[in-house]
Amino acid sequence: MIEIQLKITIAPKDDPEALAMLEGNKERNDFDPEVLGYPSSLLLRCDDESKRRGYLTTQSVQMLESIALDDTLTAEEKAGAAMNLMAFALSLANRVGQREAYFVASDPVTERALRSMSWEKIEHPVYRLRLRKVFPENANV
Repeated sequence: MIEIQLKITIAPKDDPEALAMLEGNKERNDFDPEVLGYPSSLLLRCDDESKRRGYLTTQSVQMLESIALDDTLTAEEKAGAAMNLMAFALSLANRVGQREAYFVASDPVTERALRSMSWEKIEHPVYRLRLRKVFPENANV
């Protein structure tokens, strides 16, 4: 078996070859060119000795995890607390160059509230990888 050495580098975000390849695969990758304009985004390039193998857009996002509100609050008080918590989290994200936020909602009330605040429901599967399962705690990679 012949071993091929692959090289991963950070490509310029306006690389015409990358943009053409990403656009050409839009049906499968749902490429959003706007993401490349985000301060936290990167465009990774994979090459071997003789040719370009592919590209991967990456971005740092704000993932809003779990919200817990006091059950003794009125619906209005809960809504106010939730909106203020989220507004603060999104403001922090914006300060560090993140331009997208995600929230996994399993509660119908939360879903309705998110939609009323212009959140988009993602129709594509979203997957999670817990990196601690891939990289040991003490690994410095």
